[in-house]
Amino acid sequence: VYLAYLPLAHILELAAENLIAATGSRIGYGSTLTLTDTSNKIKKGTKGDASVLGPTLMAAVPAILDLVRDGVRRKVDAKGGLSKKLFDFAYYRCLCAMNGSWFGAWGVERFLWNLLIFRKVRADLGGRIRFILSGGAPLSSVTQRFINICIGAPIGQGYGLTETCAGGTFTEYDDTSVGRVGAPLPCCFIKLINWPEGGYFISDKPMPRGEIVIGGPNVAVGYFNGDGKSNEAYQVDENGMRWFYTGDVGRFHADGCLEIVDRKK
Repeated sequence: VYLAYLPLAHILELAAENLIAATGSRIGYGSTLTLTDTSNKIKKGTKGDASVLGPTLMAAVPAILDLVRDGVRRKVDAKGGLSKKLFDFAYYRCLCAMNGSWFGAWGVERFLWNLLIFRKVRADLGGRIRFILSGGAPLSSVTQRFINICIGAPIGQGYGLTETCAGGTFTEYDDTSVGRVGAPLPCCFIKLINWPEGGYFISDKPMPRGEIVIGGPNVAVGYFNGDGKSNEAYQVDENGMRWFYTGDVGRFHADGCLEIVDRKK
């Protein structure tokens, strides 16, 4: 069950809904103003869209995930006292485990924290979320870890643009690293080119850095009635491959995953 609430003018939402429809899954429609029980337009004592629908999958831009995090923190801080201390301790223990510490909450302890503390938080998004798609802007590591722990769902971060039909990169389901946007999708090719003015070169160590250029059949032909801008952003090589110059600067990790580090324009 997919919760759709972003405008369809957003390429992330358009691609997500087309994919959901193609797989025969169900879509429920909501609004950013009524998404959770603590949203701005929700009357006190009534439930938000996510609580009513109980989605298992949702797409979100980082700003929405930040709002979810802030809403949870406000509720916890408002309770104060022992409830707040218990939440903070449980979060700290689970965060240690997620960061790989042997002294974090593992096994039975993690199960108990989920049952006693985080189950109530997950109810704000329906309590059934299995996976969250994030794109459109960089997601902070703090928000990513907060959602991982409190909502109990992995976040798949992607990188793409309207000009590439949302295609670019996407993280693996079990990739828990922060700050990266995954490896290139099968539909496209990605390369880095030097940007001397910014001090980024593909010869940089320990990781090559440069402007991100995306090529493939998913790349748009150009901008409507924008020949001048199209000639700047799009190029076709000798093999007939169409490339889009994103203006974003990234670096490739040793495992082939991309990380966005700067913006050229």
